[in-house]
Amino acid sequence: MVASYNPMFAAAQDRLKLHFGGSQPAGRQDSQRYITTIANRYGTGQANPGTCQRFQIIHRKLVKGPANQDLLATIAMAMVRDPFLDGPRCPATQAIR
Repeated sequence: MVASYNPMFAAAQDRLKLHFGGSQPAGRQDSQRYITTIANRYGTGQANPGTCQRFQIIHRKLVKGPANQDLLATIAMAMVRDPFLDGPRCPATQAIR
């Protein structure tokens, strides 16, 4: 499943990097901070029988057919309706020299 969706995950990561300033050092730091914040918030391993069952259902839906970006987005939005982040972020800007 991960292999078939890998191009979509890679494209999302590229969009995030671009949003935070691409390959500029400050942009890379902001991008990593953002990804780490999300991983720490939603990847904490707080599983219970209910979440395990929900992930099992999601996994079955994702592996049924070919990779489907709309299905992946729908599942992501359903699982994390209101992302929790530590306050607002300004768009990336480049320093003027």
